[in-house]
Formats: sequence, C-alpha cells, structure tokens
Amino acid sequence: MMARAVMGLLVLMMTLVETGRAQYGYLKVDLGAPDVQVYVDENLLTDPDGDQVVTAQLTPGAHLLRFVRPGYRPVLQEISIQPDRLFFYQVDFKTAAPTSRYLGESRKIVLEQATAAFVVVSNPPDLPVKINGQLLNERTPVAVESFPAGPVEIQIGDATAHFQLEPDKFRRFKYERGRIFDATYEISPQAGNGIELLNAKLAVEYESQLRVDWNWLRRAAPQNNFQIGRSPMYLLCVLFFKNSTDRTVEFNRIVRIYRGETLVETRRFRTRLLPRASAQGWYNYTRRRWPPGIYRVEILHENGRKLASLAFRVYQKR
Repeated sequence: MMARAVMGLLVLMMTLVETGRAQYGYLKVDLGAPDVQVYVDENLLTDPDGDQVVTAQLTPGAHLLRFVRPGYRPVLQEISIQPDRLFFYQVDFKTAAPTSRYLGESRKIVLEQATAAFVVVSNPPDLPVKINGQLLNERTPVAVESFPAGPVEIQIGDATAHFQLEPDKFRRFKYERGRIFDATYEISPQAGNGIELLNAKLAVEYESQLRVDWNWLRRAAPQNNFQIGRSPMYLLCVLFFKNSTDRTVEFNRIVRIYRGETLVETRRFRTRLLPRASAQGWYNYTRRRWPPGIYRVEILHENGRKLASLAFRVYQKR
C-alpha cells in the first residue's frame, strides 16, 4: 500500500514537472545591425550583451513582432508560440537596388529601403545633370525612379540645390535662369480682374460613379503620385478662387495635359465667380485610364496668363 502511494506521488511530481516545462516557448532574433529594434507586443527586446542577438521567453499563443530600423519600412510579423518550441528570425536588409531575394523557408525578414521619384527639367533643355555628385548618363529632361528617400543634391551647370525627398512621393525640379527650384506645384495667385487663385489640387477617383467627397478634398493635402488600380482611374483637378470685387466675374480657362513633353489633351472651361465669394471650387475629370509616366497639368487664363502648373506621376505597382 505504501509502495503504491509513493509511486502515485512520483507520477504526480513528474506530471507537474512536465507541465512546468511546457509553460513557455522561445524567440531568438539575429538583428543583423546594431540599430535594428525588435518589439514583441510593443515591448522592446533589449540586447544586454551587445552581440546583436536578442532572445525572449514567451507564453504560448499569438504574439505580434515588429522589426524597425531607421530609414527602412517597418515589418510586422504574427507568430503563434508553442510550448517548448524555438522561433528563430534573421533580419536582412533590401536596398533600393536589391541584390538578394526573400527566402521564406529561412524566415528571413527583409526591410526595403524607402524610395522616391523625381524628374529634372531645364530651360534650355539638353543639359547635363549631377545627382549627389554623380553625372547621369541622360540629359534634361530626365526622370529618376527608385531613388533613396532623404536629402538629395542636384547640380546643373554652376547651380546647386538641396532638397528633401519624402518616401513614395514625386517631385519635379526645374533649372531656369541660373537656379534650380521645386516646380512640382506652381501657382500664380493673381488671375487678373480682382480674382485670386488660392490653391490647386490633384486627386484621383477609382469609383466609376464618381462619388467624390468634395469637402474632404478641400481639406486634404495635395497629391501627385497615383497608382493605377483595377478600376478606371479618373483624374480630378480642383481650383480654389477668391473674387474680391463687387461684381460677378466670368472667364475661360484652358487646360493642357502633357505626358513627358508631349501634349496629350487640351480642354476649355468657363468659370463664373459671384461677387465677394470667398472661395469657389472647380473641378474636372479627364481620361478614365492613364498609361504610366510623368505628367503635367497646365491651366491658363484666356488672356494667356498661366494660373497653375501641377506635375504628377502615374505608376503601376510591380
């Protein structure tokens, strides 16, 4: 009888030991660089030994990992921790000109460098361009794709200018009269006859019924980098005027759309502004489909004055 009791106690103790062992799973991450940070459920894992390897003991179940490095897009990864199992991750890095590929079998995490796109034009054209001190093979006008986001130096002749490129944004830079400036949005405030052009914006609408929220569009920041979607893409151009006179003012506008340096469309519109109207919105939509490329919208007053020039990029996601 005593032997059976002792045997039962041993079995219970072994069961408790096995249960205790199965309370946690484990995570190990090879950071690949000292400035990489790994968060588990928004808790930062520390690297006390400075060997660029972090570990964690986790409870079984779902956990969210976040991999972060300055200048790279963060990566989120969901894992399901099992008792007594080890998850190992190795962090790698993808630059703007990648030379490696993602290997799902090895659980490799690739952080892709953030990039931007821009175009450089000049008056006169056909001028050599240096970007960050490196001479381009092409002369103006020239488009640059997949350029690392951040500071950039542009040099044409004796003129040098510095700009800050934002991730996934498009810019248009222009050289004229010995200086280089940002010509992405060019707006002439004075339209003539007491009319001011307060702002001009571009947007796209993918909904075929064009159920546009114009109040949102008035508040939204200008956009000029549009990805082609599955639905027809309508280009919207919105202008905001102010009539400072005591009379109703009417005039015509000419809208020209260029793809690169090629004119692809010309349209005319009539504008009617009521007396002392603080702002008047105007819009149009043009092509339902747009070939990828660099575009520019020019809006002219009927007297020939340029009201606005808005550059934008249409791209197909790879």
